[in-house]
Amino acid sequence: MKTITYGKSICYSGYRKGQSPIQKIHPKYEDIEEDLSILEKDFDYIRMYDSGKHARMTLETIKNKKINLKVF
Repeated sequence: MKTITYGKSICYSGYRKGQSPIQKIHPKYEDIEEDLSILEKDFDYIRMYDSGKHARMTLETIKNKKINLKVF
C-alpha cells in the first residue's frame, strides 16, 4: 500500500499592479523570490496556470534559491 502525503496549496500568479501577461510585463526575479519566501512559510505547493515566461522564472527561482515549494 502506498502512502499519500497531503499539504497546503495555493494558486500563485505573482503579477503586481502595472504588470500583465497580456502586455508582457512580467514580475522581476526579486518580486518572485519575495512572494515565494512568504508563501513557503505556510504552504507546501503552489499551482500555476501560466506556462510562459513567468512560470519559467518561478521554477528557476525555486531551484536556484532552494525554496521549499512544489509546483502543480
